[in-house]
Amino acid sequence: MKLVVVRSFAQYAPGEIIIDAAEITGILSGENAAHVVSVASGPLPTTNSSHTNRG
Repeated sequence: MKLVVVRSFAQYAPGEIIIDAAEITGILSGENAAHVVSVASGPLPTTNSSHTNRG
């Protein structure tokens, strides 16, 4: 898992990615958890996704 900053806090700016496990644990257990979103650390989905474009 990694975190993406959505609102500035401490030394982090929006869009920054946090991958350090100790930092992630500290952020998620503290008052700044609302300033990040967690995302999977695996590979990106392929273009052969089962989703369709309903544009």
